[in-house]
Amino acid sequence: MKNLQFLLSSALVLFSYSLFAQIIYSNGALLSFSAGSIVHSNGGTYLNNSTVLSNDGDFTISKNSSLPLAGTFVLGTNSVSSGNGDYRVEQDWINDGQFNGDNSRVHLYGNTEQFITSNTAVMTVFNDLILTGNGIGLDRRKTLENVNTAVGNNGKFTINDRELYTQGNNMYVYNTALNAVSNSTTFGQEGFVSSDVPGYLYRNTAANGSYLFPVGSSNGTLRYRPVEITPGTTNPGENGCRLNNYLADIDGYNLSQKESTIDLANTNFYHSIVRSSGNNAADIAISYLPSADGSWEGIANWNNNGSQWSALSNISTGALGPYSQLQRSAWDFSLDQPFILTTPLEEITIPTAFTPNSDGVHDTWEIFNLDEAYPKNIVRIYNRWGSLLYEHDSSVDGPYNQNAWKGDYNDEPMPVASYYFIIEMNDPSERVESGTISILLEK
Repeated sequence: MKNLQFLLSSALVLFSYSLFAQIIYSNGALLSFSAGSIVHSNGGTYLNNSTVLSNDGDFTISKNSSLPLAGTFVLGTNSVSSGNGDYRVEQDWINDGQFNGDNSRVHLYGNTEQFITSNTAVMTVFNDLILTGNGIGLDRRKTLENVNTAVGNNGKFTINDRELYTQGNNMYVYNTALNAVSNSTTFGQEGFVSSDVPGYLYRNTAANGSYLFPVGSSNGTLRYRPVEITPGTTNPGENGCRLNNYLADIDGYNLSQKESTIDLANTNFYHSIVRSSGNNAADIAISYLPSADGSWEGIANWNNNGSQWSALSNISTGALGPYSQLQRSAWDFSLDQPFILTTPLEEITIPTAFTPNSDGVHDTWEIFNLDEAYPKNIVRIYNRWGSLLYEHDSSVDGPYNQNAWKGDYNDEPMPVASYYFIIEMNDPSERVESGTISILLEK
């Protein structure tokens, strides 16, 4: 059959079999593609001026054409598209009208970057949204341009090995089924959702089990670092997730501002995880790749009240395929959204005795990890009558262990005895340690 250019105006057109056209342009027509019909537009489709399309067939818009907007589906202002058929779009999806997803399937199958957008700020709610194609790099992307988009209450979001780049917009999945979102899990070829601040992948929740948030980024180093959220109840709720694929300091969450119990924090990425509706506590599992990201043992959350990273308790380990996971159980979302992988600082070790006999072994009262964990520490030593023998303020005098107590007073050695110490950590928790330290002499 020849490729034709169809210009339709104020007509009722029924397609029950096959139609191949260079371009389909409707200016207010009523179009009906019956079940079993195959309609192929090789240059683009423009449904304008209150066109009504009922698509129960298989409708392909390809771009093997030099026409403007080749391969693009345009639903104009006041136009309506509905039905239970397939839409196969090779270039962009522009919805300025009303798209009723019904039980339809929209396939974005192009090998160059595709855009989901609107000139009138209309958010498309798809039924099934399926991403395919062979493009690499930026051409792997299907991109939200100036609009949010969604998959409906009964729909599925199938990412395969593609990237949905929301920019600063949001992708919503209203279907509460656990399997409403799926992606390729072939290592190195995982499909994912990427977002810039303030965009998120949001999922409605109301089921027992883990909801996958397949988040990643191709900005900078390509990373797929998914999150699993397991609500504590089946009460309706909504959670959102984003991978921030860069140093947290860039967003004002300075890694230097952390609790003293945190040694290191991940400098390559952090996650934003929110509960946007409902009151469910949930288990959160953050995935990472040890071979690329290093080994981590903890999770910290940014606490706006203290303007610092605070270590979370009740951390366990797990796995998601080749990825390691750190899991926080029963998180109540009472604090702020950023989460980061950490390693805890080893606890300080306070010796109970030392031997200042100039033999080069234990000649000073060194306190392991004190300066690293509490760099503003103050150490004071007293005799049994409460007289101050030694004082060191690390904020003024430098690290304690570089000038640790030698068991003397005014450069005179103190006798074998027990002495009393007080160590002020000068951290936000106002921690103080006290006890006794004994001087021993070994021959």
